[in-house]
Amino acid sequence: MLAPLYEAAADPERWPRFLSSLAGSFNTATATLRVIGSRDPVVHWSCITGFDDTVDHDYRRHLIARDPFRAYLNAQPAGRLHCSHEVIEDRRYERSEHYQHVFRPNNNFYAMGGHVERNRRWALQIGVHRPRSAGPFQERERRRLEFFSPHLRRAVRIMRRLDTFESALRQARSALDRLPFGVWLLGRDLRCRWMNAAAEDAVRTGLYSLDMQVNRLTTTDTSTAAALRAAAGALDSGGRVEIVPLGVCGASLVLMDEHAPGEARSLDDDEGLLVFLMDPERALVPDAEALRRLYGLTPAEVRLLSGFVQGLDLGEASARLGISPHTARVQLKSVMRKTGTSRQPELMRTLLLGAGCLMPDERGR
Repeated sequence: MLAPLYEAAADPERWPRFLSSLAGSFNTATATLRVIGSRDPVVHWSCITGFDDTVDHDYRRHLIARDPFRAYLNAQPAGRLHCSHEVIEDRRYERSEHYQHVFRPNNNFYAMGGHVERNRRWALQIGVHRPRSAGPFQERERRRLEFFSPHLRRAVRIMRRLDTFESALRQARSALDRLPFGVWLLGRDLRCRWMNAAAEDAVRTGLYSLDMQVNRLTTTDTSTAAALRAAAGALDSGGRVEIVPLGVCGASLVLMDEHAPGEARSLDDDEGLLVFLMDPERALVPDAEALRRLYGLTPAEVRLLSGFVQGLDLGEASARLGISPHTARVQLKSVMRKTGTSRQPELMRTLLLGAGCLMPDERGR
């Protein structure tokens, strides 16, 4: 039964399957796994098997406040499980609201369980239940259920870490969707893993002849499509940044390695590409206030970055600003130190992917 328990940690929709197996191993049909308030009578999360949905709803809404086991379990060490008849005498329990409104509608009387983990805010509670005719749970059954306590603790910790990761991923995707230019995450074969809202719009409208064929990014112009494939191949050969012009309009696709140099990768991490759609007609400039707030960049450093964003190299940017190449190099080193980057492509990736680092250039409009 440990396999379905840990499978449920990765896929919470499998918790009912585990609970059903757990209940069956004790010759009963009902079991619960809940995250409840350790101080306040509130149910944060609940998974049930064999329980009437209406009864469970009423318990979560208000009957938890009348649960006669709640105060007792809060006073016991987490990980130690208990049999209900040892906590409340049968006749007393028979008269309780909890029995009349929660257990009786499900033909249950005896319970076994407790807090497998608890902190100041919440407690993880497991329980199995059975009819009065089956008799109270025995010590050997309590020990058998208690065997699962450390595994449930580990499983819930895994589930919480995955929830944290998925939440961070949703936030990152939301931030990328707000960027004013297209972003694709592609495999080396140009197969699309993800694209932001601006990229979806570009493909949907056929902007710059961009297209998706068999889920691969391409263009309807054969020469540009060939150049895109060649650029991906050049990155395979050790290149850091490749640029593919999109016709005569000045727009281009900027390709770079998904990972920064030296970045740790997972064992099953396939090589990937980040692709950006840049259009000089929709010029972007660094947001000076955001970069000052995020990295402490000076106005002079932001002006230098403006040249890089527009596609200028160090010499061209310094000439436009009227400063010497030496001064520009000093400023660039300062920017890299402040942003925690070591190469110019890595710096550009930070600017392009940092939500709020760039904004549309409204000058002259």
